[in-house]
Amino acid sequence: QVLGRAGETECDMVFDLDLVKADAEGEVVRTRWAMQKIYHLTGEYTRTRDPKLLKERESIASEYGLNIPRAAALPK
Repeated sequence: QVLGRAGETECDMVFDLDLVKADAEGEVVRTRWAMQKIYHLTGEYTRTRDPKLLKERESIASEYGLNIPRAAALPK
């Protein structure tokens, strides 16, 4: 289940997963989640210029062993 917001609309999504296959596909799901989180943080950084978001982005990339372009902090 995923809960979130799209503007003023609350969203609730339920995914029907085959748990027998979960172990075999776990690494792919983790990697895809990490990349999506990095994309999200990059977008948030471009809107807010909050340097904490760049640090979080780097931390996730390191934790999941992902190579991503390094971002330089932009002036406010």
